[in-house]
Amino acid sequence: MRKGCIVFYYLFLSILYSNAQIPSYVFHSLSIKDGLSEATVRSIEEDHTGFMWFGTEDGLNKYDGYTFTIYKNAVSDSFSVSSNNIKCIYKDSKGVLLVGTRHGLNVYDPTLDHFYNFNNSKYAALKFIKGDIESIIEDKQSCLWVLSTDGLYKVSSLETEPEHFYYKRNNTLKEFVSMDVDANNIFYIGTQEGLLTFNPKTKVFTDLVDTYGNIHIRDIFIDTDHSIWLATTLGIKVIKTSAGTVIDYTHSSINENSLIGNNTVRIVSYKDFLLIAIDGGGLDLYDKKTNRFYHYNKKSGSQLNSNNITAIHMDSKGTLWCGTFLNGINFSNSATNLFVYVKNNSANSNSVSEGVVTNFLKDSDNNFWITTDGGGVFEKKKNALGFTNYTAADEKRIIGSNAALDIIEDRTGTFWIATYNGGLSRIRPTGATTIYVNDPKNSQSLGWNKVKSLIEYKDEIWVSSFGMGLSVFNKKTETFRRYRNYPHNPKSLPSDWSYWFLEDHTGTLWIATFNGLSKYLPAEDAFKTYKIDRANLISDKNYVFDIFEDCHNQLWIGTNGGGLALFNRETETFQSFTTADGLSDNTVRSVIEDDLGLLWLATNNGITKFDPITHKTIAYTIKDGLPAGSFYYNSKYKGESGKIYFGMNDGYLCINTILAKEEIEFPKVVLTEFQLFNVPIKPTTPNSPLSVTITEAHSVELSYDKNSITFQFAALNFTIPRHNYYSYILDGFDTEWNNAGKNREAKYTNLDPGTYILKVRASNNLKVFGDTFTSFTIIIHPPFWETWWFRLIALVFVIAGIVVFFYLRTKQLLIRSKHLAEVVRLRTKELHETNVDLVHKNELILDQQKELLDKKYTLEKSNDKLSEWNSFQQKLIGIIGHDIRGPLQRFSSLLKVMDEDSKDFVMEKLNESAASLSILATDLLSWVSTQSYKGSSEIVSFTWKEVLDKTMKEINPFKDEKKITIVIKPLGQEVAVKGITQIAMSALRNILYNAIRFSKVGGIIEIEFDILKGNQCGIRITDFGNGFDHISVNKLIRGEGFKGMKSVDLKEGAGLGMTICYDMIKRLGGMIEAASLPDTGGTFFVYLPLAEEIQIISQNILPLEQLNHEEETIKPVITKDKKILLVDDDDEIRWALEKSLGNYLDIFEARNAEDALVWLEDNTPDLALIDIQMGAMSGLDLCKHIKQSKNTAHVPCMIISGETGPNIRTDVFNAGADAFLPKPFTADEVLVQINTYFENQDKQLKRFFSENVPVDELTSNEINKEFLKRLIEVIEKNLSSSDLSVDFLATEIGMSKSTLYRNLKSITGESANGFIKNIRLRRSLILLKEGKLNISEIATDVGFNSASYFTTTFKKHFGFSPNELK
Repeated sequence: MRKGCIVFYYLFLSILYSNAQIPSYVFHSLSIKDGLSEATVRSIEEDHTGFMWFGTEDGLNKYDGYTFTIYKNAVSDSFSVSSNNIKCIYKDSKGVLLVGTRHGLNVYDPTLDHFYNFNNSKYAALKFIKGDIESIIEDKQSCLWVLSTDGLYKVSSLETEPEHFYYKRNNTLKEFVSMDVDANNIFYIGTQEGLLTFNPKTKVFTDLVDTYGNIHIRDIFIDTDHSIWLATTLGIKVIKTSAGTVIDYTHSSINENSLIGNNTVRIVSYKDFLLIAIDGGGLDLYDKKTNRFYHYNKKSGSQLNSNNITAIHMDSKGTLWCGTFLNGINFSNSATNLFVYVKNNSANSNSVSEGVVTNFLKDSDNNFWITTDGGGVFEKKKNALGFTNYTAADEKRIIGSNAALDIIEDRTGTFWIATYNGGLSRIRPTGATTIYVNDPKNSQSLGWNKVKSLIEYKDEIWVSSFGMGLSVFNKKTETFRRYRNYPHNPKSLPSDWSYWFLEDHTGTLWIATFNGLSKYLPAEDAFKTYKIDRANLISDKNYVFDIFEDCHNQLWIGTNGGGLALFNRETETFQSFTTADGLSDNTVRSVIEDDLGLLWLATNNGITKFDPITHKTIAYTIKDGLPAGSFYYNSKYKGESGKIYFGMNDGYLCINTILAKEEIEFPKVVLTEFQLFNVPIKPTTPNSPLSVTITEAHSVELSYDKNSITFQFAALNFTIPRHNYYSYILDGFDTEWNNAGKNREAKYTNLDPGTYILKVRASNNLKVFGDTFTSFTIIIHPPFWETWWFRLIALVFVIAGIVVFFYLRTKQLLIRSKHLAEVVRLRTKELHETNVDLVHKNELILDQQKELLDKKYTLEKSNDKLSEWNSFQQKLIGIIGHDIRGPLQRFSSLLKVMDEDSKDFVMEKLNESAASLSILATDLLSWVSTQSYKGSSEIVSFTWKEVLDKTMKEINPFKDEKKITIVIKPLGQEVAVKGITQIAMSALRNILYNAIRFSKVGGIIEIEFDILKGNQCGIRITDFGNGFDHISVNKLIRGEGFKGMKSVDLKEGAGLGMTICYDMIKRLGGMIEAASLPDTGGTFFVYLPLAEEIQIISQNILPLEQLNHEEETIKPVITKDKKILLVDDDDEIRWALEKSLGNYLDIFEARNAEDALVWLEDNTPDLALIDIQMGAMSGLDLCKHIKQSKNTAHVPCMIISGETGPNIRTDVFNAGADAFLPKPFTADEVLVQINTYFENQDKQLKRFFSENVPVDELTSNEINKEFLKRLIEVIEKNLSSSDLSVDFLATEIGMSKSTLYRNLKSITGESANGFIKNIRLRRSLILLKEGKLNISEIATDVGFNSASYFTTTFKKHFGFSPNELK
C-alpha cells in the first residue's frame, strides 16, 4: 500500500509542476547578526563549487549555509579586493568569478583565495578598466564585456589590453548603467537618459532616446522570444522586436493584478515567469500566460523582511535569493515555502480578526468555518471574498460565549458549537438557534457550561467538558444524560476532564481524558480505560490530548509529556515515540494525516512529520519557518488540496505538504578549513603545506612532527542546512564511520607516519547517508632516523667500527710483542759482554742473571697471553663470519627482490635482522671496554635484582611483542656480588633475548636469582621452548666453534654475543654454563664472585609474580562507586589511564576543559583528575572555574603536571586544587594518590563529626565553607524542632533537594539525613562532656524522640555509650 502511495505522490507532483503552478514564496532572512558584512546587498552569484556570493556596500561575502567569509580591501595586501563597494558579480562559462567594484574589476582565484586586479600584475587587462563596474556579460565568442561608468570594454583575453568604447551626447560622456546582448550579438545598453544599442562589428552606438524616451533604465533582460524588457524608474517597458510594438506595465491602484510599483530594479527569468525586483514594492512574479502580476511583500504573508529589493538570483537548486536595501538577504526554497502563517488581522475581512483558532469545519455546502477562543465564530461562504463574524454580542446570537472551541455538522445538516462558559449551541438548517446551558435544578440539562469538544455518535451528540465529565444529548427526547468519574468504580469515566472524541472504523467511540485513553462500552453503558504509563498511574503522560486513526486503521494518541503513542487494540498496549526518536517535543497537541499517509504532529515545540510505517521523523522549529506561537489542542484540518491547517494562538498555520517531499539527492560536502595544532592553515601561511586552498586541494603532505590535524567542512545545501548530519572516516586509522551529528569538524592528534584518506559525507534532510563522499589524502612522512635506509647505514658503520678496532688492537699487540723481544735481545747481549769483562764480579753477575731470568719469565708470560689472545681472536673471527655475514647477506638479498607487494614482509625481516645486529653491537662495545689496559669500567658491588631490573627495561619490547610472561623467583635474602654492571647486563640481555626468541608466542620464562655456590652467587634463566644440545652450546659459549650444533641451537648473533659474554664474565672471576633436556627448554646459569662481605639487601621474600611493570606496588582497594572525571587533551594518556584505572574506578573522560564544564552541568564526580596544560582553557583555569561555582565548588580537584618549577605547587593550590600529582607517574601511583585522598577525607570527616572542630579544617574552599557553616547554623538552630527535615533544610538553604544531596555527598560523604544525624550526635557529645544535662534531656535537646534510640545510635556512631562517657 505504501509503495503505491509514493508512486502516486510523485506522479501528482509531476502533473502539478507541469501545469506551471504559481510559486508560493515564503522567505527567511540573513543579516549582520548572521555574519553578513553589511546590510545592503547589490549583487548575488553562485560559484562553480556551490558557494553563494553576496556583494554589499561594505565587503564581499561568501556563504556556505552556516557562516559568511568576508573579503575586504586591505591597503597592505595587493591581492585583496580592490574596493569594499561591490557593484556586480558574474560567473563566466569557465566558472571564473568576476567581481565588479567601485574601483575596477577583480578576478577571484579559488586556489589561493585571493583576487587579481589593477594592484597586481597577473592580468594586464585589469589595469585598463576604469570607473564603477555596473555589469559583466559574456558573448557567444567567449569574450567578456564589462560595462562601467567610463564606457564599454571588450576583454578578448585577460592577458591583453581590452578595447574601450564610449558614447557622447552633446559632447557629454554618457554613463552606462545596464546591458544585455541579443541573439544577433547586438548589445542593448541602459543609461540614466535612455536606451542605446552597440554593434561590435561596426563599433557604432545607436541612440534610441527619441524612440523610447528619456528614461532611467536600471536593468535589461532579453527574453527567449527576443522581447527586450527594460526595468525603469517608471515601470516596465517591453519592446516586442518581432512585432515592432512597445508595451508599458505600470502600477494601477485599482487593478490588483498590475505591477505593485514603478521603481523597478532587476528582472530575472524563472521557468514561464519573470521575477521583478521593485524598490519600495517588494517582489513581483509575472505570469507570461495570464499576463498577470503576483505580489510578494511584507503585507502578503511571504515574510519578506523588506520591500526595497536591490538584487535577485535563482541558484542551481531552485533557491530564490533577494538582496535588500539595509535589510540583508531574503531567501526562499521548498523548505521555507512549506509553512505559511496566516496571522489574525482585524483590518482584513479575508482574515480572522482575533482570538485563538480552536477548530475548522468545511460544511456540506462548501462553506468554511473557523471557531476561535475570544473572537467567536467566522464563516466564509462559498465563493465569498471575506469572513462573516458571529459573536455573543450579536442581536441574533448563535453562541453563548465568544470562546467557541469546537464545531461539527451532524447528519441532518444541523451545526453544533461548543463554547467555554457559554454552553452548547444548536443551529438548525432553518437558521433557528438553541443554546443549551446547565440548569442546576434539572439533572437532564447540560452537565456544565464549559464545553470543549463534540461528536455525533449513534445519532446522539456527545459533549466533553472542563472538569464535569461528559454530557450526551438525545435528539429524540431533547434531554441530556451525564457520565462522571467515580474513583471507586473502575468502569466509570476515568476523569471529568476530556479533550477529544474519535469514532474508529469499527464504530467504537474513544475518549481522550486527563487520566488515560477511554473506550465506551455500549452494551454495558460503561467505560474501559487504558493507561499509557502503567508504572505511575498519576503520571502526566496519562493526559491524553488527541486521538487519531490513520489509513492503516492504527490508533495514535497525543499525550502530555509522553510523546506520540501507538495503541495496539489486540494486546491493549502502547508503543511510545518521543524526542529520543526525533519528535520536536514530547507534548503532542494534535495529530493529522496527509494524502501520503504521513502523520503531522503539532507539539509544544514545533511540528513533526512522522512516518507511521518506518517511524522516521523530521522535526521543524522556528528555524525552519514556523511562527513563534503556540498550537491549540485538537485544532486541525486537512483541505481538499492536501494542505494541512493547525490553529494557533494568533492565527493559523497552513502546511503545503506537497513541498515536504523527501530529498533524494545527497548534498555535496566541501572542506572549508584545515588546521595544524588548532591553527588555521592557508596557502599564504608561512611554511604552509598547502599550495592551494583546502577547498580546491586533494591532498597534503606533512612532516612527522605536524601530526595533529583538524578539518572543517560544510554541505552546500541551503534548503534546511540545520537538518544536515555528517559522518567521516579516516582510512588507515578509523575502522568505521564516525557519526558527527551536526558537528562540522574532524580532528585527529598524534597520527603515526603513513598515508591516510579522510572521507566526509552528509545526509539528506531525512538523516540518510548515501554512498557519495568527499575524499582527501593525508601523507605524513617519518623522521629520517626511522627510515630503513638510515638504520642500514648506521648498522654498517657500527660493524665497520668494530672490525677496525679488532684490526688496530691486534696490530698494537704484535708491535708490543716485537718490542719486548727486542728489549730482551739487547739486554741479553749487554749481560753477555758484561760477563766477559767482569768475570771477577760473580756476585754482581748472579744478580744480573736473576734480573734477566725475571724479565725472561715476564716475556714468556706475555707471549703466552698473546698466544691465548690470538687463539681467542681466531675463534671470534669465525663466529663473526657466521653471525654478521648472515644478516648482511639477508639485507642484500631482500633489498634486491623488494617490490610493492612484498614491501611489508621485507621490512619485517629487515627490522628483525637489525634488532639482532643491534644487540650484537651493544655486546661488542661492552666487551671492547674491558680490553683497555687500564680498564675504563670500575668493578663495583651490586645485586642480581638490580641488574635484572635494568635489563628488563631493555628487553620488555621484545617480550611484549611475543606476549611472553616472565616469572621472577628470588631465593630470599639478596646478596651482593662484585663485577662490572654493564658486563652482567650484557650477559643477561643475550640470554633473555635468546630465551624470548626460542619461546612460543604467549610462553613463559622463569628467572631465579641469589643462588649461592661456594664463593659465587648466580642467576638461573629457563625457557620452555624446544631445548638444545647443551654440549655444543657450552662449546659455543667458550668460543670453540660451531661443530655439532643443530640449526635451532642459536640464531645469528647469539653465538658471538654468548662468546663475548663468557669472556667478559670469566675475566671477572665468574662463569656461564648451559643445560638442557630434549623438548623441555633450556637453562643458563651465570655466576659472579661474592663481594668481600655478604651484604643483606632485603629481608622480604617476594611472592611469585609476573614482571609486567618496572615496579609493582600493592594496588589500593577503591570501589567502583567512586566516579572520577578525567580531563586531558592527550588521547593516549586518557586511554591508558582509563584502561589502568577503569577496573577500580568509574572513569568519565573529557578531552578538554570546555567538554568537562558541559559534562559538569548535569553530573557530579567524586573527584576531578585534571591535566595542567590543555588548549584554550588550562587545567588551572578549569580548577578555578570549578571551585568558584556554587554548583561545583564541592568537587575535589587533583592536578597532574609535568612542570617541576619552584612555584608550580603554589600555583596549583592557589587555584583551589585539593591534591597535586607530578609527572611521570604510574597508574598505581595515581590509585595510591586517589586512595590516600579519600582516606584522609574520611579521617577528617570522622574527626569533624566526633570533635567540635571548625569547618575550616574540613575544607579550604570558601564557597564550601560558607555552605557548610550556613547548613550547620540552620540545623543547630532547629535541632529540637520536628520541622527539621531534608525538605526544610533545602528550603532554608535555597536550593533543590538534589543539589543539596550532591553538594553534601561530595564534601562530607553523607546524605542530607545522614549529615543532620551526625550534627545531632556531635552536639550531644559536647553536651555530655559539659555534664550539665542528663542523657534523656540531651536526647530531647538534639532532636531524638526516644532516649533508648538515642543511646543505641550514639554507641553505634562513637563506639561507646553515653553512660560510659558520663
